[in-house]
This record gives sequence, C-alpha cells and structure tokens, in this order.
Amino acid sequence: MTPTKKARVWTMVEKEGKSITETAHALDLNRSTVSRAHKKLLEQGPNPDFYLEVPRSGRPSSISPRLERRAVRYITSGRASDATDLQRQLFTDLHPTTIRRMLIRHCLFGRWAEGFIGWKVSKWKRVWFADESKFNLFGSDGRMYCCRRPGEELEPRNVKPVVKHGGGSLMVWGVLTWKGPGRLHRVEGKMNALQYTSILSDSLLGTAHDQKRKPSSIVLAQDLDSKHTS
Repeated sequence: MTPTKKARVWTMVEKEGKSITETAHALDLNRSTVSRAHKKLLEQGPNPDFYLEVPRSGRPSSISPRLERRAVRYITSGRASDATDLQRQLFTDLHPTTIRRMLIRHCLFGRWAEGFIGWKVSKWKRVWFADESKFNLFGSDGRMYCCRRPGEELEPRNVKPVVKHGGGSLMVWGVLTWKGPGRLHRVEGKMNALQYTSILSDSLLGTAHDQKRKPSSIVLAQDLDSKHTS
C-alpha cells in the first residue's frame, strides 16, 4: 500500500471515526488489506510514519538491485533477448525461471502472441522458424549439477571429465517449415551480419526452392539478435 493510502486509512479510521469496512469501500480496497494496514499503523503509536517500510520475512532476493538494473538495461537495449540469454551473460548460477520472475516485476514479458490468436492454419503454414545452435562434442557450456552426500565429491560419478580445448564444437543454422526441417548450414567461425545474409541467400532461399515456395509468401520468425536485424 502506498504512503498516501496509508495516510487516508489513518485519517478516515482514527480522525473521522469511520469503520474498516467503510474505509475499504471508500478507497476501493479489500477490507483485510485496510485492516492489516491500520493494525501496523497502530503499532507505531499516535504519530505513525506512513513511509516506513517494514522488512519482509522470507528468503532475500538472489539478485542484487545493482545487477537487477543491469539486467533490465541488457533487455531494453537489445544486448540480451530473454531470461536464458541473461543467464548465459550475467547469472550463470541462477535458473532462468528466477530471472524471468525478476523481469516480470519490471513488466518485461512476452506479449506478442496475443496478436496471433486469430490466425488460421493457412497463415501458420507460411511461417518458417529459423535459428542457430551450438553442439559440443562433450557436455554443455552451462554449469552442471549433481546430487551427492558429504565426502563423495571426488567419486567418478560426481566428476565431469575434461577434454583439452573442450573437445570441439559445431555451430549450425537451420529452419523449420510446415513441411518439416529445411536445409542445415554449418556456421564457420563467429557469425556476423554478412555471413548471416549469405546463409539466408543460400540455405533459406534454397529451402524455398526445394519446397517450391515463393520467397515473398514466407513469414520468417527469428530472434532479435543484432546480426539478424542489421
């Protein structure tokens, strides 16, 4: 409850003699909310501080205010596209769900799907989903966890084998269409806008040719990575 509403509750109940129910109705609040607020104000004495914030119980946030502001800047500036992307860049020790809850508090959540509720199957048949993905020869780039008892940390089943230079990896670009997967393109080195344009020219248009589709009839769905939009 805001300090202004706390002050109104105090004035109406203590100064004007209104009941909790009358006050809740006048302020368009739930009766239990008004009752709790009034009780907390009474605990402060005859001159309560309406701006006083009572410390909340429970586990403290795992994201500091400073990192939270940084995460919001990453999303709004386009440096990160979603909670999973933020996890890779800033919060390797947190689950994407925790990061997603933090973003929701800042009203940063997906709304675009609402505009497609009325789409018919004929329209969805035109949508092609494209993205790139990295595949490691051994394991994952992310942190791995295991369940163990005290003293078992060095047992073979709890230790991740390490290969020099990671054992190698492969980055590929692919596209999914209504008729199934399209052409798969191996990405050489670090992808940039120029290479991505070449991939679209070769593999995307090649898939359109394979499926006898006109490029102008395709709706390409991809994320907001800078190389996709530059």
